[in-house]
Order: sequence, then structure tokens, then C-alpha cells
Amino acid sequence: MSGIDLLLRTAIDYERTHQIALFTLLREPKMSEVLLSVASPGEIHWEPEGQLFDLSVEDDKATTYIEIKMWSSLSDNQFKRQVEFLNGKKSQGIYILLGTSWFEHTGRSINIKSKGKATRIGYEELIASLNELLNKLMVATGRSPEVYELALAYRNTVQEQYDSLKNAFTKEKEGKLFFYSLYWEIQKRLADLETAIYTVNNPGGEVYILNCSHWLPFSIGDITGELYYEVVNGRLCIKFYSESSTEDKYMVRERIRSATRKVFGNKYKIVDFGRLGEYMTACQVDYDFNDISKLDDSAKVFQDVANEFNSIIQEITS
Repeated sequence: MSGIDLLLRTAIDYERTHQIALFTLLREPKMSEVLLSVASPGEIHWEPEGQLFDLSVEDDKATTYIEIKMWSSLSDNQFKRQVEFLNGKKSQGIYILLGTSWFEHTGRSINIKSKGKATRIGYEELIASLNELLNKLMVATGRSPEVYELALAYRNTVQEQYDSLKNAFTKEKEGKLFFYSLYWEIQKRLADLETAIYTVNNPGGEVYILNCSHWLPFSIGDITGELYYEVVNGRLCIKFYSESSTEDKYMVRERIRSATRKVFGNKYKIVDFGRLGEYMTACQVDYDFNDISKLDDSAKVFQDVANEFNSIIQEITS
């Protein structure tokens, strides 16, 4: 093992390591062309615009601003500030999402939330660009071997990290990596259903969520709210959001429980569950999503609820 291999494998879990590696490798036209669609990279800046981004790459047409995330989440506040900066400028934003951040945002969600100003890059795209760079450097003549050695060591280490993250549910028994990789496996098995994976900090500790992003509005007389569902630490919860009074929330909760039983009672056991809150659980579908031997079944249960969610709304409001 070379010194660069040892260094990268020791420090690959640090965001700064990726920042340094990319700062160096993006000077190669093939790397910047494949990864950023920048064919002729000019000056590369470290933490430009007062550290608003991690890197930027100039060319003769525009500037590409890069944000790298590893274990910390891309917050709504940071994303909003960065997109506001990009608006009205001849520039593009690139979010290189690695670690647990890779699970939390899809290319579609980044594109929609940024209104087309930003693109998501994950492990597949990063590894593909490194492979193309390696192929280019392998046949180049008169080049110093240092860039090839760095690209090779970085590609191998990133691939190892990617494989470890994807397979974490087979090795871990609980915690963030277990749930994120488990949810990602379920996510892959869903048809065209838009979902999101994220963490919520509750008073009792962190909970890990696979959320169906399609929330449905409902109204019962003058009471309004939104119905949604999500898997919370392996349990599928039917939930609602409403700004109504406590008394009205209890009434809504009972209506949702009754409606859910009418729609799913012949297929699944429905368990009453949940305490008062702004985002309130009405009930749970009694199914263990933590059973890694039943990933196809888990996806089917999640999809079943999506397919019949309109029926629950109709029962609530009838």
C-alpha cells in the first residue's frame, strides 16, 4: 500500500479529504468535463464567496460552484442561501453528496428545489468520472505519474466507502447507517414513488425516516390539514399535520384511524398509536420494516399504502 492509499483510507470519512482530492483532480480537463460538464477548467478557488461554497471552477463561459457534504445534512437554510446566490448569475451549482448525505437527496429533489440551478452528484457519477480520468491518463504520454496515482487511490477508496454504505444494513443492527441503507434498498424497489430519507431529532433521541413525499390535503368542516405517511425506525405511521385545536386534533385522529381500518383492515393489522403534536401520528400499519429478509415485501406494503391513500382521504371527509 502506497502512502497516498494509506492517507486516503485513513481520512476518507472527512469532508476535507474529498475537498482536497477534488481541488487537485478537477484541474484535469477530463475530470472536470465528465463530472462538471466543464471542458476547459480555468482557475479553481478554495471556499469562494466568503466560504459560501467549498470549491469553484471557472471557465470561459461561467463559474461552477461546488458544495461537498458527507455526514452532515444539507440544511434548508444553507441550500436556500446558495441557490439565492446562484439566481441571476451565469453559473451553476453542483452538490457532491457523499456519506449519509448521499441518501438524503435525489437528483430530482435538488433540481426541483433549486429550479434547475443546481445538480446532484453522488457516488456513481464521481466514480465514473474517476474511471474516465484514469483511462485518459493511462494512455497519455509524457505525464507525471502522480496524478494517476492520486486518481487511482481516490477511486478505490471512494468505491470502498460506497460499497460499505450500501451494505450497512447487512452489518449494522440499528442506528443511522442501518436505517438509511435499509430505506435505500426499499426506495429502489418502489415504482415511481417519490420518497425522502432523513433524520428528525425528537426529545427522546434521533429517529430515522423514509417519508412519502406526496402529502394530501383534507378538510372536515372548517378543520383543514394534510395527511401523509412515513416509516419511522422501521414502523409505518399514518400521520397528519394540522393547526387546529387540541380537541379538533383528537377528533381528526379518530376519523383517520377509522378510515385507515376501512381501507386496510382486511389486509393489515392497524394499531392505534400517537401522542398530541403539530405533526401527529394517528395509527401504524403493523409490519416490521426492519426485517432485511423481506425487502420486496416491505416495498410492497409501502406502495400499497400509496396506492390507496386517496381512499383514506375519501373516507375521512365522507
